Amino acid sequence: MASGALRIQSMKLTVFFDATSAADRRIHWQELSELEKWVVDLTPSKVGKATVPVLADSYPTLGYSPDKVANYSMVTCGGQSSAPLIAAMTEGSRAVTEVEVSSSISSDSAGPATRRNIDSYVDSTEGLASRISGAGFAKAMLVLNPANPPPLMRTTVTLSASAIDLETVRQRLASYCSQIQNYVPGFRLAIEPHFVAHQVVSATVSVEGQGFFLPRHAGNLDIINSAAVEIARGHAMRVGDLADV
Repeated sequence: MASGALRIQSMKLTVFFDATSAADRRIHWQELSELEKWVVDLTPSKVGKATVPVLADSYPTLGYSPDKVANYSMVTCGGQSSAPLIAAMTEGSRAVTEVEVSSSISSDSAGPATRRNIDSYVDSTEGLASRISGAGFAKAMLVLNPANPPPLMRTTVTLSASAIDLETVRQRLASYCSQIQNYVPGFRLAIEPHFVAHQVVSATVSVEGQGFFLPRHAGNLDIINSAAVEIARGHAMRVGDLADV
């Protein structure tokens, strides 16, 4: 066992938040799982169970693990911000064929690990979009915006299907927005769901951080951090480790 693993073993903590990199994450989980520690992954490694707090109850595959030693993946900031849009659009549609997720964040809120992990970001976000929508084709994009003053995070989802009930999409999205604001207060609907072509619907959300430590425009960091804490709290309540969160 590595010296780092020995130090971890001696700790009383049972949960760890990993915000390193996709490559390092795979090594860390191997050590932590052997030591029976559960982990919340904030990298796009795709190692753990992809989880979205706002969808945990309605989408069991994106919910909580029944095991005490769990490995939760927060996917990406784009995945967390787009998930409620994709779910609402899918629930108001029949036979989804394509989905596109486009996120724009301030360049100064993208650290070195984010820049190194762009390919993993795209792959993880596309995987989540396909899983929620059932679409055979998913596309994800991330734009690092150098504008000054720095802009808020914005995520646009565009989805095509054989039939779309726009009113149902709007109602479902309003419900998801209300729920997600319980743990991400700065999550806002910027552009209502609307048709951009025949049976093609689009909507945009913005995310403003709470500004406790990170700047308010770093909504991309705020949403994935808040989602990680929410999942950790929920898992701890289920396994009796709440004092550690």
